[in-house]
Amino acid sequence: MCTYKIKLINELQTSLLGKKLSNICFKNKIIIYLNGEIGAGKTTLIRAFIKQMGYNKIIKSPTYTIIEKYNIKNIILLHIDLYRINNIHELEILGLNEYIEKSSICLIEWPKNGIKYIKKPDINIDLSYIDNYRKAKIKYKSLIGKKIINKLINNNNFTKIKNIY
Repeated sequence: MCTYKIKLINELQTSLLGKKLSNICFKNKIIIYLNGEIGAGKTTLIRAFIKQMGYNKIIKSPTYTIIEKYNIKNIILLHIDLYRINNIHELEILGLNEYIEKSSICLIEWPKNGIKYIKKPDINIDLSYIDNYRKAKIKYKSLIGKKIINKLINNNNFTKIKNIY
C-alpha cells in the first residue's frame, strides 16, 4: 500500500484537492477519513467536495450536530464530525453505522474518536499545517480507494507529489 504526499501551498489548493476528489468519487460508494488538527483544512476540503457535487446552499459544520446529510443528484452524502464524541456508546445511540450504510459518500472528520465503532475507510487523508503551507498524506485502504487515488495522482495539478512506500 502506498501513501502519497501532496504539498498544498494555499487554501485554494486544499479546495482544489476536495473538488478533484469529488469529481472522481461522484458515482462511487466510499468512506473517507479526514484527520488533522483544528485549522488543518479538513472542513475547507469537505466544503469544496460538496460544492463540486452541485450543492449550492450553505454547508454547515457538523461539529455540534455530528451528522449533516446532503441529498445531491440522487446521492446521499454524509459529513460527520466526531470531534465532540467521548465514547463509542454515543455512536451506538446515534446509529451511526446505519447512517453510513445507507449513504453513498461518507466524509468523516476526527475518525479516531470513533475508530472502534465506525466502518473502515476506503481512503484516509491526514492534513497538517507546516510553516506556511499544508500537507496532505493520502493513503488508500481498499480497492475502490486505490482506483480513486490513482486517478487523482495521475491527473493532478499539485505541487510536489511524492509516493512513499
